[in-house]
Amino acid sequence: MQKRYIIISCRVLLFILVSIACYNKSYGQLKANFSVSPTEGCTPMIVNFKDSSSGNPTSWKWDLGNGTISYLQNPGATYFNPGKYTVTLEVSDGVNTSKIVKTNVIVVHGAPAITFSASDTTGCYPLTVQFTDLTTPSGDPVTQWEWFFGDGGYSTDHNPLHTYKTTGSFDVTLRVTTTYGCENAFTRIGFIKVPKGVTADFSYNNPGSCTPPTTIQFTNKSTGTGQFTYLWRFGDGTTSNLANPSHTYETSGDYTVTLVVNSSQGCVDSIVKQKAVSIGSVQADFKAPDSVCSGTPVTLTNQSTPPPVSVVWDFGDGTQSTDLNPVKTYVNAGVYTIQLTSNFGACSGVNKKSIKILARPKSDFTATNNVGCNVPQSVTFTPTSTNATSFKWLFGDSTESTQTSPTHVYTKADTFDVTLIWTKRLS
Repeated sequence: MQKRYIIISCRVLLFILVSIACYNKSYGQLKANFSVSPTEGCTPMIVNFKDSSSGNPTSWKWDLGNGTISYLQNPGATYFNPGKYTVTLEVSDGVNTSKIVKTNVIVVHGAPAITFSASDTTGCYPLTVQFTDLTTPSGDPVTQWEWFFGDGGYSTDHNPLHTYKTTGSFDVTLRVTTTYGCENAFTRIGFIKVPKGVTADFSYNNPGSCTPPTTIQFTNKSTGTGQFTYLWRFGDGTTSNLANPSHTYETSGDYTVTLVVNSSQGCVDSIVKQKAVSIGSVQADFKAPDSVCSGTPVTLTNQSTPPPVSVVWDFGDGTQSTDLNPVKTYVNAGVYTIQLTSNFGACSGVNKKSIKILARPKSDFTATNNVGCNVPQSVTFTPTSTNATSFKWLFGDSTESTQTSPTHVYTKADTFDVTLIWTKRLS
C-alpha cells in the first residue's frame, strides 16, 4: 500500500507543474509591440516596421494605415499621400492573440504641386520675360524658390524677371522647398523660344557720274528668319519699301542711307551708313606722320570720302602700292611727297602730303685714360656720333650721366662695360 501511494503523488505533482507552465505561456508572455523608422518625412516616404513583440508569436497581421495589410514579421511600406497614419499590429502564438494600435505614429509631409507661367514665351532678343510661380502648397508653405532659365541664368526670387540675350529654345525649371524641407521640381521643355531675328545690311554701286542726276542701285543683304518688310531712307528726304531699290539723286552732296528691316516674327534691326553716297563731292585724304627716322615702318591711313573703290599710292621714292592702308618703310633720309589717288567709280580724287625722313644717329665714342692700375681713376668720354641731340651714358658701375662728354671717376679696380645711348629729336 505504501509504494502505490507514492506513485499517485508523483503523478499529481507533474500535472500541477504542466498546468502552471501552460498558464504562464498563454497569459503571461504574449504582448504585441513594434517600432517605426522613420516616423516623419516627405512624400514619397519609405517606412520600415520592426516587430518587438514578446511571448514568441508565430503569426503577425499589420494594418499599415495606407490600405496595406501585411503578414510579414517586419514589413515595409511607401506612403505617397501626405497626412498622419495609425498603424495596428496583431500577433498570435496559435492559441492566444495580442494587439497594439499606435495612433498618428507616421507623419508624411507633402511636396508642392509646381507650375508657373511667363509673360512672353517667344520674341526677338533681347527678350525680357516675367516669370510667375503658380505652385500649390500641400500642407507646409513654400519658403525657397530656385529658377533655372536654360541659358545659364539662375534666380532665387519668387517671381523673377529674366532677359534672354541670345537665340535658341530654352528649358525652364523651377525647384521649390517647403518649411519642413520637402522639395519638388518641374521643367517646361522648350518653354522660351527666341528666333534668330534680323540682321540688317545692304550694299550699293558707286556713282556712275560725278554730277547729278545720278542713279544708285541698292542691294538688300539682310539675313534672319521669317518674312521681311523694308524701309529705306536715302538721306535726301525720300524713302522706299522695295527690297532692292534704285534711287536717283538730283543734287550734289553727301547722303547718309538708312535701312530698317522688320520680320514677320516681330524682330527689327536697322543699319545706318554715314555719307554712303557722295554726288559731286568726292575727296581723297589720308593720315601720315610729319617725320620719322629712317628704317621705321610708317602706317598710312586712308580717310577718303566716300570709301573709294580702289586706290594708288605713290611714295615719292619710286615705289607704289594699291593697298587701302599701306605700311611704308623709307631707307634713306630726305623729304618725300606721298600722293594718294582714290577712285570712286566714275570719279577720282588726289591728295599729296610731305614726310620728312630723318637719318638715324651713328653711335660711337672714345675714352681717354681708360686703362690704369690705381684707383680712383678718372676717365673722359667723348662721343663721335653724328645727328644726335641728347646722350645717356651708362658707366658699368651702376652710375650714369646725360652730359655730352662726361668725365667719370672709377673707385674700384675692375673691368667695366660702358654704353652710350644716342637720341635724335624729330623736327
